Amino acid sequence: MARHRPPAGAEGGPRPRRHDAPGRGPDPPAARHPDPRDVRGGDDLRASPPPLRGLDHPAPQARGRRPRRRRHVARRAPRGGHRAAGAPVLRRRAGAPRVQEPPRAPVAHLPGLRRHRAPPGHRAHGRAGRGRRGGALVADGSSSSGLGSLFDVPATPSAHDHERLRATFAELCAIRSPSGAERGIADHVLGRLRRLGLPVEEDGAAVALGGDAGNLLCRIPAAGGTPEDPDRGGTAPWILLCAHLDTVPVGAVVRPECVEGTWRDAGGGVLGADNKATVAALLTLAELLALRPAGAAVEVLLTVQEEPQLRGVTAMDHGVLRSRTGFVVDHPSPQGGLVVGAPGHVRFEAHLTGRAAHAGIAPEQGRSAVLAAARAALALPAGRLADGSTVNVGLVEGGAGAGMPGAPVVTNVVPAHARLVGEIRAPDDEALQRTVDACEAALHDAVHDRAGPVDLDLTLETRFRPYAHAASAPVVAAAEAALRSVGLTPRPFADAGGSDANVLNARGLATVNLAGGNRGAHEAGESVDDADLGRTLDLLAAVVRGAGA
Repeated sequence: MARHRPPAGAEGGPRPRRHDAPGRGPDPPAARHPDPRDVRGGDDLRASPPPLRGLDHPAPQARGRRPRRRRHVARRAPRGGHRAAGAPVLRRRAGAPRVQEPPRAPVAHLPGLRRHRAPPGHRAHGRAGRGRRGGALVADGSSSSGLGSLFDVPATPSAHDHERLRATFAELCAIRSPSGAERGIADHVLGRLRRLGLPVEEDGAAVALGGDAGNLLCRIPAAGGTPEDPDRGGTAPWILLCAHLDTVPVGAVVRPECVEGTWRDAGGGVLGADNKATVAALLTLAELLALRPAGAAVEVLLTVQEEPQLRGVTAMDHGVLRSRTGFVVDHPSPQGGLVVGAPGHVRFEAHLTGRAAHAGIAPEQGRSAVLAAARAALALPAGRLADGSTVNVGLVEGGAGAGMPGAPVVTNVVPAHARLVGEIRAPDDEALQRTVDACEAALHDAVHDRAGPVDLDLTLETRFRPYAHAASAPVVAAAEAALRSVGLTPRPFADAGGSDANVLNARGLATVNLAGGNRGAHEAGESVDDADLGRTLDLLAAVVRGAGA
């Protein structure tokens, strides 16, 4: 009887488009296959063919030994590729040394698959919390201004950023930089910024002021900008961040240390947190912005000789600044403080010239410049006045040997020369002019006394002008928003001290001064809490985020 073959698909019959020969093991691999796609990796690539009716499955291979893997596929060295020998790059930009690299943008898990823009009108779907706006993938659903980058806005500084901040602060404090001798710290800062690939300029203030370093100005491009075009052809706003490099006189060696959360000089001297805490924060922020640009272009201004009445910022050419809004962090008070007004400052110096005579033989023929200087000092208004102005005499000197350390003091001569130096401060221009006029009249009356008139050479120098911002001013609103974003309650107030903000405001650049939290500025035992140091960095980052929003 002829054998009957069941129809295709019947139970026990062969399946369509499959041969029904028993499965067999894989052929041995050919040596050095030219193309990895021609290689079959063993019996795990596909299922065994179906058995014939009445035949058992082939016995499985003994456990414990697996088919050998091919070792020469694609002829590549293990864990290598065509990019392995190149320099590490991040978004087509060389990585800066000793700077934390931000995480890479998300990529597809399978090679050969890439993200692409959705066609017009298509609503993209993705993970919760992600979306597309303006053609850019954003991490929180907020707009990235169409720049197509996750790094348009600097993130809140990380714990690693704070560690770098501490190291930078300790380095800066250990570099002595009294006013007029800032070369060491200026070179350190120049090197740090230039290693980031940022352009830095030093002006001619060193020559103008008789110091050894000038003011430093660094411009950090906005997202999508370049060093040659930092504001993307004028489409990005500018913001100025300012601090000063100099300190009051410090000890021969400064040994910064952090004990129980507070930074001090181990020798008990001046630490230099005024203003190196802010300088350290700006350097750390520059490292972040060099890798994660903001929506705003940033000018970082580091001035010299701020302590002797703002000489550095006064000497600079303010026409080179592109910003119209500025922020200084240089007030020694609890953080949250916001200086919205500060006084103007006039320095006066009076040189008095009398007539010398023998103090024992002919005192009547002499006219004492020292006595005239004493009368002048007593005639001047002193302390705080009713309108908020203040007057202070800082120096009275005269006689033979005055101003010459170690010189013998001559007492048998009526002194012919004396000098009186002081300052006037006032909260507004009107009060400042009124107080200056009163002091000038008092000095003239005192030296022209009939009992012993002397000649007077009086110099009045306006060091900085007063300023006052309204509560509704944009620069005040921006500062308050930044303070709140880092958990601080804004405390606007008018201060009696001056800062670089005075000069910047006088030159038309709306600037406020923020408190840095340091204590005992200019004194032995000066200190700053480590938490306040970190918040200064967070605050400056928040200011930049707000400017680029």
